[in-house]
Amino acid sequence: MTNIQYNLINLRKQLKLTQKQTADKLGIKQPTYAAYEEGRAEPSYSVMLNIESFYSITFKDLVSRKLTIETKTFSIITVK
Repeated sequence: MTNIQYNLINLRKQLKLTQKQTADKLGIKQPTYAAYEEGRAEPSYSVMLNIESFYSITFKDLVSRKLTIETKTFSIITVK
């Protein structure tokens, strides 16, 4: 599993969102979002910008390390 897959799955689950809810917030269809989580497709540049904005993270963080959200503060922290 890539860092992108791990982060998309875990950040979404920590916010208690379904794939459909997340896809709607990103302006894409649920099967497309599922393909990102499953590693069958990669987000386009415009979707990556939406992901960055939605989770308040950078592309570099999304791909280079495993992230989680502290549910009380919704701040991004690194998982080692």
